[in-house]
Amino acid sequence: MKNHKIEIIYTGDAGPAIIDNILNVFEYEYDEEKQSNAKWFSDWFNGIVKGEKFTVIALQDEKIIGICRFWSSPFCDNEWLIEGLETKKCYRNIGLAISMINYGINELKNREVSKIQSNIDYRNLPSIRLHEKLGFQLISNGSNNSFGDFRENSNRYQLMI
Repeated sequence: MKNHKIEIIYTGDAGPAIIDNILNVFEYEYDEEKQSNAKWFSDWFNGIVKGEKFTVIALQDEKIIGICRFWSSPFCDNEWLIEGLETKKCYRNIGLAISMINYGINELKNREVSKIQSNIDYRNLPSIRLHEKLGFQLISNGSNNSFGDFRENSNRYQLMI
């Protein structure tokens, strides 16, 4: 992971420039998708999305190339979740996702959190393999997403930390 840096952004610490940098991690077919994502991240960092949370980012030359959101969702009994994990396509399979998740897990350990969960679409085999490599175990077929809505295609994985 040459030239990569991992750090945390807390709620309230991200202005428009950081959000614009985050938006470049994603690929968009339509401008509306980017606009929707911009609003969501603005709400996330400005505290409109409720609950305790933090965001781990991977940087190269001050550009964000990966993002992992950790959230104690009020819609899921305040269980800590990996709310989202994205890596810019050209930086996949070099260990960034593992580094970001481990960085977030260390933050949770410092907060004396004992477990973390992640909802993964059952068709997303790379993400399933990644989580299993880190020690996550399948605990349910179908799960409530981070907003409390049941998703039949999303399975829940858990790691005791």
